[in-house]
Amino acid sequence: MNRSRERAVCVGVRTHACVAAIAISLAPVPLAAEQAGPNFHLYVTNQSFAIPVVDIEIKIDGKVVASEDFAVGLQHTWKEIPLALSDGKHSIAVRSKKGKAKLKKKFVVKGSHWALLSFWYYPKTHYEPTPRHFIFRIQDEPVIFM
Repeated sequence: MNRSRERAVCVGVRTHACVAAIAISLAPVPLAAEQAGPNFHLYVTNQSFAIPVVDIEIKIDGKVVASEDFAVGLQHTWKEIPLALSDGKHSIAVRSKKGKAKLKKKFVVKGSHWALLSFWYYPKTHYEPTPRHFIFRIQDEPVIFM
């Protein structure tokens, strides 16, 4: 493992609300054309104690890849959704009826990628109110949660 490049990944809106994670550079392992394996690792989390269980539907290029309830737990609960995506342009569409939030983004895949999708919400009565929203972050290095 090449640990020459380490950097912290903060997935929160504000520094104190971040989930600690470290992205460690690894030598890329190219997928053979005939190899059908995941090259896109999507990690999903609910970061809202105000909505302890939130429904999240995720579509990649119009196809539903996940539609389920995500519990906040201790706020460090991530579910991996491994996907095999072709190189090129893609789109992600995310929505939550209970969370009253949506997100649409375009992204490009070239080789392997790791992505974080988090739902955030704190009401106005919270010491740091946060509007209902999703954050989508993609990178070309694995994510290790600590």
